[in-house]
Amino acid sequence: MGINTEKNYRLELIDLSTDDTVNSSGASDTILLQPDKGFIYEVKFIIFQAWTPAGSSSGTHVLYIYPANVISTPALSATIQGNFGTTIRIGQNSAFTGDTEQPSGSASQLELITKGVYVASNTYPVAFKYVNNTDANQTGTRTLKILVKKYREAL
Repeated sequence: MGINTEKNYRLELIDLSTDDTVNSSGASDTILLQPDKGFIYEVKFIIFQAWTPAGSSSGTHVLYIYPANVISTPALSATIQGNFGTTIRIGQNSAFTGDTEQPSGSASQLELITKGVYVASNTYPVAFKYVNNTDANQTGTRTLKILVKKYREAL
């Protein structure tokens, strides 16, 4: 996989937001950022928001961002966790917003979401895995918008 920098790229805003319910007690939903075959996405900015599950009184909810098909443990990449009552966010007036964040520190977080650290191909997409470990179903919209540079893959 390589990026063909000889040709032009174009910026695209990809909206992967969802209203799918994520049940309580550890259920999850994984969304893949996966371009068509022959293209590469270089992530330039991420906006994410998941409101705390309505009515929750215990537990946590978490977002993992990781290169799918490369690592099997999503906790090895970026993580944002919120306790019940906490909305988790990326890129809205700050880098990551939650109760526990990895990497820690806004400089590292901004580097991760703005400097092209995440690159997705059709074979190696980037995964956004939301896990609901609270005691209430997540029925609200999870906003996920990603600004990418779209390149043709080099042969």
